[in-house]
Amino acid sequence: MYEREYDPVECPVADCDHEDDVRSVAAHVARIDDPNHAWDRLGYEGAREFVMAQKSDQQEDKAAAQRFTLEAGRDALVLLDLVADYDFETLDELDVFQLANLYTLCSHLQSSADTSRQEVRDVLLESIHDDREVETDFGTIQRRTYKRREVRDDQTVQRVLHEAGVDPDSVRSYDTKKLKEAVEENDIDPDAVFDVEERQQIRRAEVDDDQRHERFKELDAELRALAGESA
Repeated sequence: MYEREYDPVECPVADCDHEDDVRSVAAHVARIDDPNHAWDRLGYEGAREFVMAQKSDQQEDKAAAQRFTLEAGRDALVLLDLVADYDFETLDELDVFQLANLYTLCSHLQSSADTSRQEVRDVLLESIHDDREVETDFGTIQRRTYKRREVRDDQTVQRVLHEAGVDPDSVRSYDTKKLKEAVEENDIDPDAVFDVEERQQIRRAEVDDDQRHERFKELDAELRALAGESA
C-alpha cells in the first residue's frame, strides 16, 4: 500500500490529541522531549517499529473488511440438517413449531443469500466497465445501463405544465405514464419535470439448469443426502 492509502493515526500517548499520517505521528513522538513520549515507555523500540506496526494493523483491518464470508452457505447447511432431522416427505407431517423453524431458516437463508448477491454484484460492476453479457458455467449474466425517472416536486411540475399550456389537472397526481405522454405531445424538456438518473445493474440473463445439476452430482454423497437425494 502507498503511504497515502493509510489512514491517519493518533499519537499513542494518552491525553495527546496529535493526529496525522503514520510517519508524521512517529516524527512527532520522536521530537517531543518528555517521558510520556519515550519509545520504550510506549512499548516500541523506535519510530520504525511504530510505523511498521501501525501499517500492519491497517492492512489486516482492510483485508478483514474485504474478506468474503458466505453466510448463506452456513444457513443452507443448517437448513438441510434440520430437514434431515425432521425426516418428512410433506409439510403436512410437521407441527406448527417445526414449520416455524423451517420458515425462519428459509427466511434467514433468503436474506443472507441476497446480501452475498449484492456484495458480488458490486464487485462485478467495478470489474465490468461496459454493457455486455458474460457467459458462466451456470448461465449468463448481463451488465446493463438504464435510466431511472423520478417526478420532480409538484410545484415545479405544475409550473412547467402551465407554461406549456397543459392543464395540470389532466395529469393530476402526476401519473408517470400520463406525464410522459404530456411531455412528448407538448415538446416539453423531460429534464424539466423528471429527475433522470443513470444506473448500472447486473442481472441474470440465462440459467443452465443442466450444469447446475451436474455440479450437484459431483458433491459428496453425504451432502447430497442432506438435500434428499440418495447416493
